[in-house]
Amino acid sequence: MPTKEFISGQFADLQQKIATNLTLHDGRGRFVQDHWQREAGGGGITMVMENGALIEKGGVNFSAVSGPTPAMISAGISPDASTFLPQGFLLFASAKSLCADHSYEYQIF
Repeated sequence: MPTKEFISGQFADLQQKIATNLTLHDGRGRFVQDHWQREAGGGGITMVMENGALIEKGGVNFSAVSGPTPAMISAGISPDASTFLPQGFLLFASAKSLCADHSYEYQIF
């Protein structure tokens, strides 16, 4: 079974690949990155593109936070779950045409 750290690396790689390909296909838009840290542990990268040739607004975001597991959560998982590493990946895009918006979100705990 893959570790959460392995999955974090896969999400981070996927984020970069998607942003690179959307930038290439859009031709004009560029992603602005915001690297952030969570004081209690972990962090993420938010990447947003605005006013591209095809994409009016889009984002590729990833987070992996960590820390002590809150008691109400560990009670539902396992009394031995003293730490946690929830992760999330979000992709959204609003095209400049009449196409529907697209979004994808994946979270693991």
